[in-house]
Amino acid sequence: SWRRRIPEHAQTLGSLLTALAEDDSISRVHFVTHSMGSIITRAVMVREHLAKAGRVVMLGPPNRGSHVARRLAKPFAWFCPALGELSDDRESYVNRLPLPDDLVVGVIAAAADLVVPRSSNHLTTERDWILLPGHHGLLPWRTETSRQVVHFLQHGCFQR
Repeated sequence: SWRRRIPEHAQTLGSLLTALAEDDSISRVHFVTHSMGSIITRAVMVREHLAKAGRVVMLGPPNRGSHVARRLAKPFAWFCPALGELSDDRESYVNRLPLPDDLVVGVIAAAADLVVPRSSNHLTTERDWILLPGHHGLLPWRTETSRQVVHFLQHGCFQR
């Protein structure tokens, strides 16, 4: 995922979702994303309407960019072109990407996230937001994260 730009990833995901939309055995597609995957999903959702799109849970999403991505973008752009797109710079791809206004989105932030600050996790269109203990990379692996994801997918809110 590091070697391609976000729009390229979004095109690949969009093709997969188009195939799923044509499958009559699938009635709803929910999304559980982590970090850059959240931005890829947003890019697909604002580009095309998915009739079967369900709820979205974003784990540690850089919805308003990351200061780490900004700092690493120049020296590592040759290896990871998406870093500049994930920058917290006002003109970065992620900060110019329209917000999904017709999706039910829940955001889970990591309390000790040194990669994406809490203020960058938020979407003005989010349905719910919760802060859980942990670090950016470990957030998807925590049992409490899994419980909260399931609760949001079932009920449209996190369990308090």
